[in-house]
Amino acid sequence: MLYWAMHRIGLSAALVLVLSGGQAFCLQIAPKLPVTDADFINALAKPPTSGPLGLTPRLQGNVAGWSIFTLRPVFMDVEQGTVIGKIDGSGKYDITLSAQPPREEQTTLKQLIRKFNGYAKGDCSVDTLVISAPDAMAAKLWLYVPREVPGADAKPESFFSSLSSTDFDLFPEYFNTIETMVYSSIAATATGELSCFSTDWDKRYHLFVNISLSAGWNTTTVLYGEERKIGGELVQKMLLKGGLGRSGLD
Repeated sequence: MLYWAMHRIGLSAALVLVLSGGQAFCLQIAPKLPVTDADFINALAKPPTSGPLGLTPRLQGNVAGWSIFTLRPVFMDVEQGTVIGKIDGSGKYDITLSAQPPREEQTTLKQLIRKFNGYAKGDCSVDTLVISAPDAMAAKLWLYVPREVPGADAKPESFFSSLSSTDFDLFPEYFNTIETMVYSSIAATATGELSCFSTDWDKRYHLFVNISLSAGWNTTTVLYGEERKIGGELVQKMLLKGGLGRSGLD
């Protein structure tokens, strides 16, 4: 279900307002983050980064270019259609996440972390990942909204998520980052490297991980480096960290 875009299109500067625990954060977005090969290695020498939001964080903001012009409910699950918020015709949203994600979207923290490298089932020549609670339950945030006002028996169409969407992103994107939210059932850390080669793409995906998760919901960022030829292989380096990309590599 996870989809990682390897190349992102830069968006114009925007503002996102995130409310959690009664505090409001107004964040200015830059179009791109600088990242070098040395940044990936250096990131692992620092304490794991974190972006705790709490058990039931409230998210508010406005989506530029929203294309549905009447009020719609927002769901975290398709089967039950439990309403957790709304988005109006101007793209203004107000969402309060449930304390736990839908059961069918939960997996173990070990499996979730490894999925950030899309080829973790392939030829992984480097695997030094250390996860403090590998069997903790975890999930990435997915959101759903109906294109049409649903009837009593209607199922909402899954057409947007916080990760990749044509219509609605909770977080505006830099050119070389993907920002989303991750749930963990308990506090945990994950550090190390996972390097896997894809024969389909003839490319090596090298994931660096340095993240600290609190129990509940957390903000996370994947930063991408430039593709480079290393030892005759085309290599794409990535870093999974806590917090939002606009905080850089700190």
